[in-house]
Amino acid sequence: MSFKKIADEIGVDPSTVAKSILQIIAKRDGLIVSQVRFKREQAGFIRKGKNNEMLSDKQIKQIWELFNQKYEVDDIAYIVGVDERTVKKYLSK
Repeated sequence: MSFKKIADEIGVDPSTVAKSILQIIAKRDGLIVSQVRFKREQAGFIRKGKNNEMLSDKQIKQIWELFNQKYEVDDIAYIVGVDERTVKKYLSK
């Protein structure tokens, strides 16, 4: 199912599903989050290490420029082509 379809079924925003998908699956399947993450990595849903990759100086500069122009984190992530968590990580530094 897509995040949107899941969100529609449980009555939340798709971004909430995206942020909580591992916990949702863990609860549904009676697993712990690390087991779900491992299974999703093995199935190709998560690229291992994606959130730990270093951004170029150009990307970091672009994140800050967009932030200073009052763009929202999800818009910045989309424009720069990175995950929202990555944007938040760089903005918190």
